[in-house]
Amino acid sequence: MTPSNVSVRADDPGFVWLDPEFGQVIGQILQLRPGWAGPGSEAVTDNAIVGILEFIRRRLPLSSPRPSVVPTALGGLQLEWHLPGLDVEVEFDAAGRACDAAVADERRGIQVSSDALWEVVDDLVTSLRQGEERAS
Repeated sequence: MTPSNVSVRADDPGFVWLDPEFGQVIGQILQLRPGWAGPGSEAVTDNAIVGILEFIRRRLPLSSPRPSVVPTALGGLQLEWHLPGLDVEVEFDAAGRACDAAVADERRGIQVSSDALWEVVDDLVTSLRQGEERAS
């Protein structure tokens, strides 16, 4: 396994996701070796990490809850939010591209898509904003 070129800094202004806890999660994921989830599973790529960080930075409200970061067996990552009345998952492939999304919001219904991915992501952002309002 080659050393990772991804660094997560806790001092990036305005990027509320970058703190020591998040850095530890990313560090643990980067330690996964091929075969970590069984034969044929791949190590998570640097591109997948960069893809989720860019997605968080560009698409999510800064005040939205921190997602869980889950490695996939094909070298990608999945961001997940499981809140009261709201479940959201966005999958990123090994190249760092968002490739699938699912939103189950008890107020807005269920949407799952890889064809209309960005429509689902827009619904995800709306649901997360409403989730923030519910939590306050």
